[in-house]
Amino acid sequence: MKTKIGLTFGLTLTLVLGVFAVMLALGLFPTTSVQAGTLSASAITVVHSPTEPGDPAKVTVKFTTVEALVGGQDTIKIEFEDDVQVPVTLDRTAITMSAVLMTSTKSGGATGGQVANPLGVTVEFVGTPADEPLVTLDIPDMDPDTQTNTGSQGIAAGTVVTIVFRQSAGILNPTEGGSYEVKIETTNDSAGSRVTSSTGQTIPRIIKLSSKDGERGKSVTITGKGFKNSTTATAWLDNADTGTRGATEPVLCSASVGSDDEFSCSFTVSVPPFTAGANTINAVDGRANITTSGNEGTWTLKGKIVAIPDQASVGDTVTIELRDFPASITVSAPTSGTSSQDGDSDLDVFTLGGVEIEGPAFSTDSSGDASFTITIPDSVELGSQSLAIDITSSGTRRDTMTILGAQVELTPTTVVPNQTLTVSGRGFTKSSSIDSNHPSDTTIATNSQILIGGTEVGTAKIDNDDTVDIDNSGNWVATVVIPVSTPATEAGTYEFKVVDGAGRPGVAQLTIAGRTVSFDPEESRVGTQLTISGGGWPANNTISGATSTTLTVSYTLAGASSATTSVSVTPDSDGNFSTTLKVPLSASIPSTNKVTVEYSDESSVTVSEVVAHRVPGADIIITPASGPGGTTVAVTGDGFKAFTTVTALSVGTASVLPAPNPTTDANGHFETEILVPALDTGSHTVKATVGSTTANAGYTVTTAAATATPAPASAETESAVVFAPIIDNNDNLVRVFRFDNATQGWSFYDPRPAFESANDLTTATGGDIVWIRVNEAQDFSGISLVGGWNLIVLP
Repeated sequence: MKTKIGLTFGLTLTLVLGVFAVMLALGLFPTTSVQAGTLSASAITVVHSPTEPGDPAKVTVKFTTVEALVGGQDTIKIEFEDDVQVPVTLDRTAITMSAVLMTSTKSGGATGGQVANPLGVTVEFVGTPADEPLVTLDIPDMDPDTQTNTGSQGIAAGTVVTIVFRQSAGILNPTEGGSYEVKIETTNDSAGSRVTSSTGQTIPRIIKLSSKDGERGKSVTITGKGFKNSTTATAWLDNADTGTRGATEPVLCSASVGSDDEFSCSFTVSVPPFTAGANTINAVDGRANITTSGNEGTWTLKGKIVAIPDQASVGDTVTIELRDFPASITVSAPTSGTSSQDGDSDLDVFTLGGVEIEGPAFSTDSSGDASFTITIPDSVELGSQSLAIDITSSGTRRDTMTILGAQVELTPTTVVPNQTLTVSGRGFTKSSSIDSNHPSDTTIATNSQILIGGTEVGTAKIDNDDTVDIDNSGNWVATVVIPVSTPATEAGTYEFKVVDGAGRPGVAQLTIAGRTVSFDPEESRVGTQLTISGGGWPANNTISGATSTTLTVSYTLAGASSATTSVSVTPDSDGNFSTTLKVPLSASIPSTNKVTVEYSDESSVTVSEVVAHRVPGADIIITPASGPGGTTVAVTGDGFKAFTTVTALSVGTASVLPAPNPTTDANGHFETEILVPALDTGSHTVKATVGSTTANAGYTVTTAAATATPAPASAETESAVVFAPIIDNNDNLVRVFRFDNATQGWSFYDPRPAFESANDLTTATGGDIVWIRVNEAQDFSGISLVGGWNLIVLP
């Protein structure tokens, strides 16, 4: 029994001691302030990402604990060098902590690797001067998930701790290049002071260029970062890649390094010293600090291709100049029927407007330069085209050429349909021809074209339906009759393109004149002759291939669906015409009618222009336009229907239509006289109606002119006696009117025998106010009379 009990107890004790030893080794028992070890400098690391000087960085610090650290009790202190810019306050959520092993774990719970935020963060600045950031992190519960591990888990002894300051924490890299360490101290370190990492984070000195490649003559700006402030930085071309400026390596530029440890200077690429391809640029400051290896600048000098001249026609020879291409490269001429691209492996691309160029053999010299000539291929499109070349995969280089094609001249440059155009060409395929119906050469027939605005001109209209022959200098002259069809029947500027039998094109610009229609006069009364003129219409042409074109000019009344009258006319050889027609008597007065000029083109499509023509309204003129009641005025009317009776004539509301009624003449004109009735002073409307047309004018009734106090009136005397001095003056008296205020009536005296029985002004008395009309001016009893009407007081 004792033996059995003793054996059981011994086994149990051994098991308990073993478990205790394992838990102790794992750091699962919390410790207090037992200081039994010192951090290892070699186990401390610091990494910044990114590393560019002055940039916001993510900072990762790692170290290995010596003693366990208690969550909620112990701390970790990290001291940065003074050039590392740490904010005066740090957000603890921007900092994470993790440990490979934790303390106080339970079976089934996490043993390490959990990520937590520090319980608290304190930033202070220490040293002399106090400019070195010291960050104190309060150790939290390293396993915030309490479902499996209850209580506070700390950091085990001998385990790796990782602390990450995220980029959002706001820590900035030093602006000066160099190696930057950190110091670590924990609550339980026996050393009692912070331990410096054996290696630090290297902040490089770097060079950045404003461009990475280009041609000679380009301006490039160098920006250096991480160099020593208050010194001079010198940039040089370091093509030897030694990191040390040799005696023959040229200085590109220099500048003072600013307080932010940066400098900037510029240079212009020249050859030499730059060579084709990649060039290394390095820099050194006044303390012999050189750009960190791998952070130098690289600028690639690219070749340049130039065409001389940069404008040429197909078939022309131009000079190609290459500059700064790979040196000492020989390109062979292509074999017959192959392109340069296929003929030599060194020539990867040589095209103009995408068309491969069969150039000659050429070689670049020791500077990568070459010069040779090429012929512009017929198949290159006209206009601005890209000239491209790539030698030994050095990168495609380009220039722009303007391809003019063969030269085409037009006389005249502005035409109308059916007009003959003279066309001359230069630079076309020698000894070829232009004939889309060539009887013996299908190639010529297939290629030959003359087009206006993309529409082909029929052979019947080209050079009297004959073949256009091109001489052995590439020149030719032909005539072309402009088709009476679209697009030539629409005004505008069109491409006039000629393609010869070998497919070589030439282009010019041809303007089709716009059609015009004009009137003389611009407004016409009914029954009058209207002159209609125009330009830009199909020309009268008798040459072979031309069309006989007649214009129809018609006049259509407003609201009518068909013309009232029309006339035919043939334009002249320039497309101009002029004709007349009578404005219909049935046109309303006033009215806006339309004149249509039209013709049918070669496709029986009607081409027309419609222009509005106005018939003006009738009008009347009152002479004089003002006077007192009793004034005789002349009324003249124009613009009425011809041979039509005046049916109404009034002043205000009073009818003054004379008897017999006036009648218009053949031109719609009439004249008559009326006596203005007694009306209130002011403006009144005079209205005349002729047929269905009415015209208005204004008349102003005035107060009778004041007269001087008369001398004693003479006795009542017969009118013939009173006015005898005027009658005897070559029958100068026309008529006398008197208004009787008492009866409000008019009476008159006319000395002509025909009016003897009609006269009712048989006597006159001194003081009578009368209107006297005389033919010529004369004196009458001391009164000066003027020719026409005179208002006087009889003496």
